[in-house]
Amino acid sequence: MIGFLAGAVAGVATGLLIAPHKGSKTRKIIKDKAKEVSDELSDKISEQMDNFEKKLKGMKKDVEKAAESVKANVEEAAKNVKDKAKDAASDAKQSASQASSYVKQTANQAAADLKQGAK
Repeated sequence: MIGFLAGAVAGVATGLLIAPHKGSKTRKIIKDKAKEVSDELSDKISEQMDNFEKKLKGMKKDVEKAAESVKANVEEAAKNVKDKAKDAASDAKQSASQASSYVKQTANQAAADLKQGAK
């Protein structure tokens, strides 16, 4: 881009120094060339802006996909934690029930033994 502008300026300057035309003709040539360079520069800037917008849209899509992936992973991890917590609660309940049954059975056996010993 800068090289293009430098080349255009150098060309215009060289043209002025060796211009074989009258002043009015030279000014018109310079004006026309300036317009041409301005139009080309405008086109190149528009093209670069379009490319930038396309890249930005692509980046946005990539970020959205990554966010969706992270969300899915977090949801899956939360589900796994919830399931494991349910399993642990169920295991704890079952262990408590078994312990309660064991204590009742032991207490009943001890009572029976005491009754037998008292007779």
